[in-house]
Amino acid sequence: MKRIHSEHGAAAIEFALVLLPFALLLLGTIDYGWYFFVDLACTNAVREGARTATTIPGACPNSTATTTGETAAAQALSGLLPSGYAPNIDVTCTTVAGSPRFQSVLILDFPQLTGFSLIPMPGSGGGTARVSTSATMRGSP
Repeated sequence: MKRIHSEHGAAAIEFALVLLPFALLLLGTIDYGWYFFVDLACTNAVREGARTATTIPGACPNSTATTTGETAAAQALSGLLPSGYAPNIDVTCTTVAGSPRFQSVLILDFPQLTGFSLIPMPGSGGGTARVSTSATMRGSP
Protein backbone atom coordinates (compact mmCIF):
# COMPACT_ATOMS: atom_id res chain seq x y z
CA MET A 1 0.00 0.00 0.00
CA LYS A 2 1.31 3.38 -0.95
CA ARG A 3 0.81 6.35 1.35
CA ILE A 4 -0.77 9.33 -0.26
CA HIS A 5 0.18 11.85 2.47
CA SER A 6 3.66 11.57 3.91
CA GLU A 7 4.34 13.04 7.35
CA HIS A 8 8.12 12.96 7.18
CA GLY A 9 9.55 16.20 8.57
CA ALA A 10 6.30 17.34 10.20
CA ALA A 11 7.92 17.35 13.65
CA ALA A 12 10.83 19.46 12.34
CA ILE A 13 8.43 22.01 10.89
CA GLU A 14 6.41 22.15 14.11
CA PHE A 15 9.62 22.60 16.10
CA ALA A 16 10.71 25.45 13.82
CA LEU A 17 7.34 27.18 14.29
CA VAL A 18 7.54 26.88 18.08
CA LEU A 19 11.25 27.77 18.36
CA LEU A 20 10.96 31.47 17.46
CA PRO A 21 8.27 32.38 20.03
CA PHE A 22 10.05 30.29 22.65
CA ALA A 23 13.38 32.02 21.91
CA LEU A 24 11.72 35.45 22.16
CA LEU A 25 10.17 34.46 25.48
CA LEU A 26 13.49 33.15 26.83
CA LEU A 27 15.52 36.18 25.69
CA GLY A 28 12.85 38.54 27.02
CA THR A 29 12.94 36.81 30.40
CA ILE A 30 16.72 37.15 30.56
CA ASP A 31 16.68 40.82 29.51
CA TYR A 32 13.87 41.80 31.88
CA GLY A 33 15.47 39.89 34.75
CA TRP A 34 18.72 41.80 34.21
CA TYR A 35 16.82 45.11 33.88
CA PHE A 36 15.01 44.55 37.20
CA PHE A 37 18.29 43.55 38.91
CA VAL A 38 19.99 46.75 37.69
CA ASP A 39 16.94 48.84 38.64
CA LEU A 40 16.88 47.42 42.17
CA ALA A 41 20.65 47.89 42.61
CA CYS A 42 20.36 51.53 41.45
CA THR A 43 17.39 52.19 43.74
CA ASN A 44 19.31 50.84 46.74
CA ALA A 45 22.36 52.91 45.73
CA VAL A 46 20.46 56.22 45.64
CA ARG A 47 18.88 55.44 48.99
CA GLU A 48 22.34 54.80 50.43
CA GLY A 49 23.63 58.03 48.87
CA ALA A 50 20.81 60.12 50.32
CA ARG A 51 21.08 58.40 53.71
CA THR A 52 24.83 58.96 53.89
CA ALA A 53 24.42 62.63 52.94
CA THR A 54 22.02 63.13 55.86
CA THR A 55 24.67 61.97 58.34
CA ILE A 56 26.82 65.04 57.63
CA PRO A 57 25.47 67.94 59.73
CA GLY A 58 25.12 71.42 58.34
CA ALA A 59 22.80 73.66 56.40
CA CYS A 60 22.56 73.86 52.62
CA PRO A 61 24.63 74.28 50.56
CA ASN A 62 26.65 71.44 52.02
CA SER A 63 29.22 70.30 49.46
CA THR A 64 30.79 67.81 51.89
CA ALA A 65 27.48 66.03 52.35
CA THR A 66 26.62 65.97 48.65
CA THR A 67 30.08 64.67 47.69
CA THR A 68 29.89 62.04 50.43
CA GLY A 69 26.44 61.00 49.20
CA GLU A 70 27.60 60.66 45.59
CA THR A 71 30.59 58.59 46.70
CA ALA A 72 28.40 56.33 48.86
CA ALA A 73 25.97 55.73 45.98
CA ALA A 74 28.83 54.85 43.62
CA GLN A 75 30.34 52.49 46.21
CA ALA A 76 26.97 50.79 46.72
CA LEU A 77 27.00 49.87 43.02
CA SER A 78 30.63 48.76 42.87
CA GLY A 79 30.91 45.03 42.42
CA LEU A 80 27.25 44.63 41.47
CA LEU A 81 27.37 45.96 37.92
CA PRO A 82 29.93 45.43 35.14
CA SER A 83 32.76 47.96 35.12
CA GLY A 84 31.61 49.41 31.78
CA TYR A 85 28.38 50.73 33.32
CA ALA A 86 28.78 54.43 34.13
CA PRO A 87 25.88 55.80 36.17
CA ASN A 88 25.26 59.53 36.40
CA ILE A 89 24.81 60.21 40.13
CA ASP A 90 23.82 63.64 41.44
CA VAL A 91 23.10 64.53 45.07
CA THR A 92 21.59 67.94 45.76
CA CYS A 93 20.73 69.79 48.94
CA THR A 94 17.78 72.14 49.45
CA THR A 95 16.33 73.65 52.60
CA VAL A 96 12.76 72.68 53.51
CA ALA A 97 11.12 73.97 56.71
CA GLY A 98 14.51 74.93 58.16
CA SER A 99 16.20 71.57 57.65
CA PRO A 100 18.27 70.29 54.73
CA ARG A 101 16.72 67.89 52.27
CA PHE A 102 19.04 65.70 50.23
CA GLN A 103 17.93 64.27 46.92
CA SER A 104 19.99 61.61 45.22
CA VAL A 105 19.27 61.03 41.51
CA LEU A 106 20.78 58.28 39.37
CA ILE A 107 20.46 57.76 35.61
CA LEU A 108 22.06 54.77 33.93
CA ASP A 109 21.92 53.79 30.27
CA PHE A 110 23.13 50.23 29.68
CA PRO A 111 23.05 47.72 26.82
CA GLN A 112 20.50 44.96 26.78
CA LEU A 113 22.07 41.78 28.10
CA THR A 114 21.17 39.63 25.11
CA GLY A 115 21.53 42.43 22.55
CA PHE A 116 18.25 41.31 21.02
CA SER A 117 16.48 44.56 20.18
CA LEU A 118 13.08 43.08 19.23
CA ILE A 119 12.18 42.99 22.91
CA PRO A 120 11.07 46.46 24.07
CA MET A 121 12.69 47.56 27.33
CA PRO A 122 11.72 50.49 29.60
CA GLY A 123 13.39 53.67 28.41
CA SER A 124 15.00 51.77 25.59
CA GLY A 125 16.29 52.85 22.27
CA GLY A 126 18.79 51.22 19.97
CA GLY A 127 19.51 48.14 22.10
CA THR A 128 19.94 50.04 25.37
CA ALA A 129 17.77 50.35 28.46
CA ARG A 130 17.57 53.25 30.91
CA VAL A 131 17.17 53.20 34.67
CA SER A 132 16.25 56.49 36.29
CA THR A 133 15.63 56.54 40.04
CA SER A 134 15.81 58.95 42.97
CA ALA A 135 15.57 59.08 46.75
CA THR A 136 14.98 62.04 49.07
CA MET A 137 15.77 62.25 52.79
CA ARG A 138 15.85 65.04 55.34
CA GLY A 139 18.97 65.77 57.33
CA SER A 140 19.61 67.62 60.55
CA PRO A 141 20.46 71.35 60.43
